[in-house]
Amino acid sequence: MEKHNLIIANLDEELPVFKGATLPEVLVIAKYSFYISFLVGLLIGFILISWMLIIVLFFSIFGTIALIWISSASLKSVKRGKPPGYFMQLIDIFMFKHFQKKTYFLLKKSRWFGNRGINQNV
Repeated sequence: MEKHNLIIANLDEELPVFKGATLPEVLVIAKYSFYISFLVGLLIGFILISWMLIIVLFFSIFGTIALIWISSASLKSVKRGKPPGYFMQLIDIFMFKHFQKKTYFLLKKSRWFGNRGINQNV
């Protein structure tokens, strides 16, 4: 009976896929690390001009793999003791506030005005 309870308790939790990071976390890390690696590869390629395509591809592929490896390892140590999905919400809200990326969570921004209640247009 205990074995079934253990399985049911873990159904709602996403399982770690790579170095303690869940699949959505790895995909978010991969997406942004590819953007960073591609831009670094383009900059170095334009500076050196020759072999530009090879340099861009090299940095895009190996830079992304290196950033995923490092980020997943550091995320695992930071995630200890936090509830599941905490860092996905934190990353999503950070990207919304700083880069105006579309968020999947409802964020309420309002202010109280005298005795008229809450003004939602602020």
